[in-house]
Amino acid sequence: MKRFLAIALVIVVVCSMASIGLANGADKTWDLEGTMFPLAEPATITVLTAGYRSADFNNLETSKDFQSLCEALNVKFDFVYLGGYDEPTTRDNLQTRLMSGDYGEAIWSFYVDTLNTADIEELATAGMIIPLNQYMTDEKIMPNFYKNIYSTHENIYNNMKSNDGNVYYFAGCSEINAYTADEGLMQVNSEWLAAWKAARGIDHSPATLAEFEDMLAFFHDADLNGNGAADEIPYFIAQGTYAGCMTLEHAMGMYGIATKDSAADMDIMIDDNGKCDFVYTTDTYKAALKQFADWYAKGYVWEEAFTGNAETITNIVASAKDNVGLFNVCENIVGFEPMLPPAIEGYTAKYHMHPSVRLGVRQPQAVITDKCKNPEIFAGLMDVLFNFDNYVFWNEGSVAFDAGRLSIVDGKYVYDNNVKIEYTPENTPLSSYMCRMEVDTLDNYNQFVDIDSYYGEQARVKGYVMYDEAGIWNPTKNLWPRCSIISESADDYAFAYTDVSIALAEYRAKFVTGELDIDAEWDNFQTKLQELGVNDMRDIIQASYEAFCNKN
Repeated sequence: MKRFLAIALVIVVVCSMASIGLANGADKTWDLEGTMFPLAEPATITVLTAGYRSADFNNLETSKDFQSLCEALNVKFDFVYLGGYDEPTTRDNLQTRLMSGDYGEAIWSFYVDTLNTADIEELATAGMIIPLNQYMTDEKIMPNFYKNIYSTHENIYNNMKSNDGNVYYFAGCSEINAYTADEGLMQVNSEWLAAWKAARGIDHSPATLAEFEDMLAFFHDADLNGNGAADEIPYFIAQGTYAGCMTLEHAMGMYGIATKDSAADMDIMIDDNGKCDFVYTTDTYKAALKQFADWYAKGYVWEEAFTGNAETITNIVASAKDNVGLFNVCENIVGFEPMLPPAIEGYTAKYHMHPSVRLGVRQPQAVITDKCKNPEIFAGLMDVLFNFDNYVFWNEGSVAFDAGRLSIVDGKYVYDNNVKIEYTPENTPLSSYMCRMEVDTLDNYNQFVDIDSYYGEQARVKGYVMYDEAGIWNPTKNLWPRCSIISESADDYAFAYTDVSIALAEYRAKFVTGELDIDAEWDNFQTKLQELGVNDMRDIIQASYEAFCNKN
């Protein structure tokens, strides 16, 4: 409890979900079949909540969908609004509530950083939140979860468990959009790529390291922006985060390293024997750095990759179509298209899938506190969105049906991404105000005529649908929930990682830019990491991983 109260947390929305009748005469209503709703007697639930950035939470009461939701369920919400989920004052307000004991009947958080699994275990140990197993395994209370997850996707359910074997949080469940470290997606300039293909007489994107480097050389040498100056940027990377850009992470996938830079729990490797290690202590990481250093020396990598300021980066992003060949970015950039990592002999590309992703489990979203008078009702509310139809409505809003973006033809959804919608507080989807429970399993997505019509053409590249070579969903056994550090070691791990991450950023920049020779200084780099406690961190991860494996 001490660590949880000391950490800066941003707790986000808690609210319950319910079935709603779609506004303006749409021909679908949210599916309540088999659930406990509508309640025979009205109920009110007190919820700690914070708003998401997509919409002003204070406008929630004006939402037609929210009003019809409450009416359909016969449930009212007494929201205790703590502020925006990423505002410092929200953290302070939450801390005050927890310390005073006035923390309501439920808490719904957004993003793992606001309420991670270690925090949840501490709250559970303190008796402030309750186990959810009895509700999730009861098809009368949570019929949708029971049908769509518990009885059909045991691996997903098991990965929701804390180290004591209990489940303490509600989370979205996915086989389609499993949490990956691909936020810095590799995207290539469409026009420049077409020019390279034409010049080389080929019809495919770079498939090998040699082709990839040849493309970068072409971007560097050709006057692709037509201004007669050698100012093209073949390969743009930005230190830190900007518009989804993350240093090197996407291209590390070509070396079989799926790491997310600047994330303490996303740079862990687990081999087939269950041995844990950090990517930056491996020879594979060294080989990748040497490749980037070579590209940097040849002028293929943006020369200010480790020094550029926000203004410079903003200007480059704004003119990317005319001046950049390859981008790290998760957003869609006009004039760019996603590209898979090329194959490198001796390595297997990971497509940014990382060993510490939550296997089919999105970040923790909601917990029920020990003060909840009717926990089965709140569990039932969460269950409403484990119905795929309800999840789609919650995410898209009735406005999507009214405007024709979503329609149902022969019992299947058809998604028309060309339909643009002008949102108002009254028609904004509820997912913009607060979080949601995904139920993105392959069998559910058969309800779409075409999955790509929903996700767009980059669906396969980003790994939304992940298959093995036989075309079958492959839940790799070595994937485990995102770094559920055993609670007694969480402080030690966090403190050590602060120093280690600083050293990592410094050495990475100096290695790639050539300020330090990688071969000559590698041992010194490893010694520095050891002095900062990397071996102790590895042992903590190993113990956490083994605790996770043993809980099932």
